[in-house]
Amino acid sequence: MSTRHVVADRPVPRSSPSRAAWLLVSGSATALLMVVVYLWDTTAFLVDDKRDQYLPVAMDIGRRLTAGEWLPVIDPNLGISGNFAIDIQYGIFDPSHWLVAIALSRFSDLQLAAFLWSLAFELVLALGTTALGARLRMPGPWAAAAGLAAASGGWVFLKLAPDWMPGLVSLAWLPWLWWAWVGAGGRVRVRDCLGVAVFTYLVIAGGWPATWLAFGALMVGLGLESVVRREPTLGAWSWAEPLLVRWMASMAGLVAAALCLVPLLNAQAYTVRGGSIGNDNFLTGNLADMLAFAAPQLHGDILTFGGQTTLDLPVYFAVYFAVVVLWTTRWDAGLWRRPGFVTSLAGCLLMLLLTQVPSSMGALRDPIRQLGGAQLFFAVGICTVAAAGRWVVTRTRVLGVAATVAAMGWLSWARQPEGPGTLTGILVVAGAAAVLGLVVARLSRLAAVTALVTTLGLSVLTFGLYHGDPVPSAVRAPDRLTAGTLGLTPADEPVFAAYSSGDPAQWDRWQDDGVGRAFSDLRADGRIAPGYSSLGQRGFREHFCIRVAQGNGCPDELDRLFATEPTTGRSWADLLGYRTILVQGPSRQLTMARLAPPGWRLVGSGSEFDAYRRSGAASVAGRVTDVIGQAAVRVTALSNQTQTYDVRTSGGARLVFRDLFWPGYVATLNGEQIPVGALRDTLLTVRLPPGSSGQLRVSYVPLPTKPFVVLPAASATLLAAAALWVVVRSRRRR
Repeated sequence: MSTRHVVADRPVPRSSPSRAAWLLVSGSATALLMVVVYLWDTTAFLVDDKRDQYLPVAMDIGRRLTAGEWLPVIDPNLGISGNFAIDIQYGIFDPSHWLVAIALSRFSDLQLAAFLWSLAFELVLALGTTALGARLRMPGPWAAAAGLAAASGGWVFLKLAPDWMPGLVSLAWLPWLWWAWVGAGGRVRVRDCLGVAVFTYLVIAGGWPATWLAFGALMVGLGLESVVRREPTLGAWSWAEPLLVRWMASMAGLVAAALCLVPLLNAQAYTVRGGSIGNDNFLTGNLADMLAFAAPQLHGDILTFGGQTTLDLPVYFAVYFAVVVLWTTRWDAGLWRRPGFVTSLAGCLLMLLLTQVPSSMGALRDPIRQLGGAQLFFAVGICTVAAAGRWVVTRTRVLGVAATVAAMGWLSWARQPEGPGTLTGILVVAGAAAVLGLVVARLSRLAAVTALVTTLGLSVLTFGLYHGDPVPSAVRAPDRLTAGTLGLTPADEPVFAAYSSGDPAQWDRWQDDGVGRAFSDLRADGRIAPGYSSLGQRGFREHFCIRVAQGNGCPDELDRLFATEPTTGRSWADLLGYRTILVQGPSRQLTMARLAPPGWRLVGSGSEFDAYRRSGAASVAGRVTDVIGQAAVRVTALSNQTQTYDVRTSGGARLVFRDLFWPGYVATLNGEQIPVGALRDTLLTVRLPPGSSGQLRVSYVPLPTKPFVVLPAASATLLAAAALWVVVRSRRRR
């Protein structure tokens, strides 16, 4: 093997049937991978946050939209977790999210719905990357290999698809944005400007901040590539002008997507989320582990100065065939001018750099979540290099491939010497790399097909190696929701569940009671607080020490719940209007038996929970639970977002509602606006002036009129300006 085997650049087939065929190959391979895993374990795509938050909420939004509620921005019965408007991950102001939510709400089988949701966006990601590869002048097989590699990366396939769906949803549109940016033949057309704007909007409205950073890295990379690939003889304006046009179109999509962020920005003073810069080493990736991308058994076990944090997933596995490509490529200056090379390189390096920043950067958490962007850029970059066909196979380079695979295997073993499949995984990778190397040396035209087939096989192997471990997140995911042994169907009254985080082994019994964990019990006829919140309401969180995310509380939450609020002289349980309290665990059950005031009685016991219910009225009228002063209040209409009352007071009064206070609440008396406020930064209050009489209307309006009008108008103006610029430029060139 002392001689070199070099394959020159080959022309790229450009026929539509050829492109369609390789799109079909990429999509079929991705779908096959997903179906195999689903048949292996039907709960594989319904774990952790997807089970406890994303799927139940998406289905709930879909049910409410179908029932005619427009828009389902809030549900007071869900308390701390009921404000869907401020959680950008739900995409409540994005029409594409509405369509997905309505489709998901049609399913009664949760596991099937979760699988199809993941399958749809895995296909969007794979097909987008393949279409991008074709526009970057990759031969069809390499474009298809890039699509499968992007969709099967460990972080995307084993973490985003089964768990953090907003990450997959937003990432799936990123290659399509890149595709629209490149355009056909490098030209800027009006349709490309529209595509750039639409896909920018979808990336940002997807609601995952890590993808926003990947979007920023893509913009930087595309700018650098424009500079590197410019034609010096044509002058600066020849490359700067199309770049500015595209950036303007992208800005149009960005401004439109900003509409989804307005409610969150307005509510910042009342949300709970870390806002400082710090490092608690939570999910902070080790750079050496990330570079071991061809090790399918390497889990994200991170030993840090602060202790050990375990992710239990081979999230770093991605584009294994890069080991062969990197060693057997003839590197020269020509690669820098390959379409997509500079953008991929810049994007990948920026994403890897971001994984090494502090684990808390204001509201952004867990820098390892940048891996989705890193793996996409990596897949496109490697296939861009491989598509150049500049193979050089020598004994030294073959030894380099073998040494690199061995080093990754050693790193995997060193991280987890007791882990299952360490030797199996690296031997299979070594075999796949050897097969690909042999094909490169003898039949280089089949290299891409070999890379695609072996990637599919290794992805199945990776799932098998991961799935063999006792992972806590793999507790039984229900196939459908029921009221359980407690028969809970309290859709029209507030219910509070007091529970600890619990042993995962208990969660099955929780589900049997019809309670579940976080939002995993969210049914159309059952609304149990506190549910799951990525943000939380500041006052409620401080008073009742509820964990912001999973909704479990501290040991003294019941004491706090029945404590007296000094302004009103009533207990918080009364002010919150709770009719039913569910209590889990012996300690809390004893506390509840001790604290329960007269009128509360035990009405049921399940496997894990006792249910207590109060007798008598839980409110003064509707959702008004207390009146400070003297006033007559009668409810006339009640919905999640708006409530109407007939009120009368001579000396003035302050009404206390069980609705948690958020900026955006508006109250009018006979059409005239009156002040709203917050009781102890927690509950909504409305002050009635002396001598008030008439109709009181209280509404939650998270999106004010001004941004609702200004942002879309600004977006349309930017897009129109970009399109006009393209038309004028085209006529000038002609």
